[in-house]
Amino acid sequence: MDVVLCLQGDITSAGMEVIEEHRSGDLRRLVAAIAAPSRPASWFSFTDVDASPVPLVWLVDANGRAMLAELPREREHGLVAPPVLVAIDQLTLVSRTIHRPSA
Repeated sequence: MDVVLCLQGDITSAGMEVIEEHRSGDLRRLVAAIAAPSRPASWFSFTDVDASPVPLVWLVDANGRAMLAELPREREHGLVAPPVLVAIDQLTLVSRTIHRPSA
């Protein structure tokens, strides 16, 4: 099984770039991090308007079948839980493509 990430790139006058990353390796840590529940926000949670966008994480099997993972969020700010991001970083980057909007 591999992982395909879709991330927001730069925003230009032509539109937003999308970064597509393919990663592989031992997915046990990532699957465990994704399986963790989100921590619900409390009434006094802080949300940073400039926070990084949430990546889309696809889990792809050897037959090309994909599942979009729902990522757990942190209570304080609603961003992706850090263990998910750490597990993604520990996977091997196989390829990276930047899709630019056509002008």
